[in-house]
Amino acid sequence: MESEKKAPTSSSRSKAGLIIAAVLALLCLVIFFQNLEVVTVQLFFWPVSMAKIVLMLLMLLVGLVLGWVLAMLRHNRARSDEKEGK
Repeated sequence: MESEKKAPTSSSRSKAGLIIAAVLALLCLVIFFQNLEVVTVQLFFWPVSMAKIVLMLLMLLVGLVLGWVLAMLRHNRARSDEKEGK
């Protein structure tokens, strides 16, 4: 007798997604509570004090924006090269 493989149902997929989201949320909370101390960053001539987690989130945001801008520039360059027939 050969056992039949069942395709995952939408309820089992949503349950797995919920478990993954809960684990990621817990991981984010652990990282948040481990990085509450205040650090001082020198921005040109001004010292700025902020929680380390805020600094980490700002750097993540800067990285995301820079990555998006570079991807858009690359996409636009490829498009213009395509139009010129290069």
